[in-house]
Amino acid sequence: MKIKKRYFLGVFVFTILVFGVITFIKIHRITNALILPKKTDTYADIFLKSKSDLIKSDLTYFSKNRLPVATFNYERFKIIICKFNISDKAKIDELVKLNLGRSQRAFGITYNSILFLNQFNFELNTESKMQKCNQINLSILGDSINTTRIKDDVLDYYLTLDHLSIKLNGESDPEIFVSKKDKAVPSEILFLKKRDNLFVVVMIPNTNDYDVKPNSLLNLFIQQNEN
Repeated sequence: MKIKKRYFLGVFVFTILVFGVITFIKIHRITNALILPKKTDTYADIFLKSKSDLIKSDLTYFSKNRLPVATFNYERFKIIICKFNISDKAKIDELVKLNLGRSQRAFGITYNSILFLNQFNFELNTESKMQKCNQINLSILGDSINTTRIKDDVLDYYLTLDHLSIKLNGESDPEIFVSKKDKAVPSEILFLKKRDNLFVVVMIPNTNDYDVKPNSLLNLFIQQNEN
């Protein structure tokens, strides 16, 4: 009888421990997944001063496992800026590797979405870890891709965008996943290197009757005579 009691007590304790571990993991994942949006002017200083009056800061998203993600309103466009730590000696075309084709969200990974986007879904991997970025794998599905490179600091892609993903340091799980809601539309993606920081900037239309024109985003960072 004592053996049976000990056995059932052991099973009960083991079940409680397993339940506690599972609960802890779920709480930990939820805490990491929590992205708190606040109205700030984070990253507003990286735009040209001559354009700053035209660009309005919107929500900035803060979480424990990534640098802030900031959003801005410019005319009928939404601008989204992500920041990554890099080596200050890295060249832009060595950092960014372009792949043309379809990619998928990672299975079993939780993604959080940027709010108030009408034309695209912009999703962030909530389970990534803060790390120095040695390489960015940019996968793009779209048409009519036009590439502009300026010195070792700026790389710009203009295209009719269906979707894109960004993976860091050869990892298999996308850090960022952007996909159309209805139809592919002209958009612009810019990589801007400033010392030991790399800014990834995406401009997408936020209405269905207005498209991004070539170099619309680039001209917010680079003077016309520098293009």
